[in-house]
Amino acid sequence: MTGSRVPGRGAHAATATQHARTAEVGVPGRQRSAVRRGATVAVAAAVICAVAPLCLIQAPNAIAWAMPGPGVTGAAPAAVLRASGLALPAMASVAGIAAVAARRLRAWPVLITGLLVMALADALGGSVHTAGMIGLDRALHGLAAGIAMPAALALAWERSPRVRSWLAALWSVVTVIGLVAASAVVRYRLRGGDWHAVLRPCPWLTGAALAAAAVYALLSAGNQSREGGRREAGHERAQLAVLAVPGIGLSVLCVAVSYRQPAALPVTASAGLLVLCGIAAAASADKVIGGPFPLIGAVAGLAVAPAAGAITSVRVLAGAQGAALAGAASPAWLPVAGVAAAAVAGAAIGLAVQRRRVMVVAGLAVAAAGLVAVYAAGPLATGPVLADAGAPVAGGLAAAMTAALAGATAASALSGVALLLAGMLAGYVAAGSVQARMVARLAGPAVRTALNGAAGRWELAGAAALAIVITAIIIADRARREGARTRSRG
Repeated sequence: MTGSRVPGRGAHAATATQHARTAEVGVPGRQRSAVRRGATVAVAAAVICAVAPLCLIQAPNAIAWAMPGPGVTGAAPAAVLRASGLALPAMASVAGIAAVAARRLRAWPVLITGLLVMALADALGGSVHTAGMIGLDRALHGLAAGIAMPAALALAWERSPRVRSWLAALWSVVTVIGLVAASAVVRYRLRGGDWHAVLRPCPWLTGAALAAAAVYALLSAGNQSREGGRREAGHERAQLAVLAVPGIGLSVLCVAVSYRQPAALPVTASAGLLVLCGIAAAASADKVIGGPFPLIGAVAGLAVAPAAGAITSVRVLAGAQGAALAGAASPAWLPVAGVAAAAVAGAAIGLAVQRRRVMVVAGLAVAAAGLVAVYAAGPLATGPVLADAGAPVAGGLAAAMTAALAGATAASALSGVALLLAGMLAGYVAAGSVQARMVARLAGPAVRTALNGAAGRWELAGAAALAIVITAIIIADRARREGARTRSRG
């Protein structure tokens, strides 16, 4: 009996030993996995910080500020302006398609595709000499931005919900800064008088974004499952695909009207505004892609982007002139620094406040008040005054975007990006039609006065549009609560 053993005891001991060895090996494995996840999140944040401003800086048709002279052969100024204006229509037309691709595939292949096209456009930009080549280069920049912009936000929905909210807040910050500062950055790039700077605005930023995206692809290559949620069903992707229609339609309409008389601009702008508002309202009310963010994206591009661009371009130059007449120095970068700090603060508040609907409404109200304050400051306000008055625009919009994205689905977030770019196209066309009517048959200093007057009118129009969106969100929220009460009683 002494030589006998209990049956199965050796098997149990071997199993326990194997589990112990697996646990010993598993601890370093889990640590490596955690380090890799942390590195992936950090690289995703770097990609978002580089891509969103890089895309939005392509929007302004800034070649008018440094019209090409003998460097462009056989082209009238009007043809050069039309060719340079192809970037924003290209952005708006492809954004919805890129949003579908980012959810059908993964985000990083779409992102790298857009950045490779951007790098090609940057490489081409230094050697163009005809209006046709300018149009090709600007269209490539716009296509690249329209592809990369939704893919950058889609990176957040490949992470866990907690990380997603931080990445979405970061995207809100850099997007608001890009909306406000794009015109000022392009003007700064043109300070040397070389109009080729419009065609390759920030090649070093393109290279940095492409390198970061490649690193992200390597880090996430072994993880094909989505950490942030399930893949969208076919009908959800179909809803996203529908949102490509307004961007494509508006792009075709705007390019076509550029060959017509200026009198066609107000008609085009009115049609674009009606179509955009209808699509945005339907998208926000939809059960699949609904929520406030599609409506916020549309109004940010439509009303805030043209007005905010004027704050840091037309207004800054006029304010610098006024400061020079008064004998005071006013750095032109001060409004940009002010809105950047305000955007960071607004996003932090949007993350901290748990009542998201209240934060969305409050943020939009602050942004509307900021636009009214900029209008009240007057056309000759100095840099510090514009920084103080323009900061609420950036802070309020960043807070509203962050709060809206915190509770949004991936389809809702990407539809908001598509509507943001379509709204920018409609907003710049509408603001341009106002400027064209006010500067018609004017010359000399009267043109600058008229441009400042047009900027002031659009600031008021932007505040009114934000007020309409606030009202729509409050009504929709009240209807949702009433419906919930009715269902609970039934």
